[in-house]
Amino acid sequence: MKLFFYITDLLLPVMMTLLGYVFIKRPPKNINMFYGYRTSRSMRSMESWNYAHERCGRLWIKLGPVLIILILFSKLLIPLNEEILSLIHMTILIFFLFATIFVVEKDLKRIFDRH
Repeated sequence: MKLFFYITDLLLPVMMTLLGYVFIKRPPKNINMFYGYRTSRSMRSMESWNYAHERCGRLWIKLGPVLIILILFSKLLIPLNEEILSLIHMTILIFFLFATIFVVEKDLKRIFDRH
């Protein structure tokens, strides 16, 4: 059961890191409704689409490994029930996902809403 909670707790930050690399190295070539950083601001133009993927990718590449390390240290050092600790981790991870969206959208608004 302990392995299950390690996997579930680390899945999101690992995916953030991997998708960060994908967003930078191989972003979606065209604006689409199926894959990528899809918000109304990012889908307004190819320029904003590319910028959103670059910005989000760079944030996730930085944030993912930091979250992995924090989760591993918390699992080793915090003597809480696995289920409770996993819920705390998921809450923190969801917060950082939304924070990433907030940062990218703020940048898109600042850069592209002037036009």
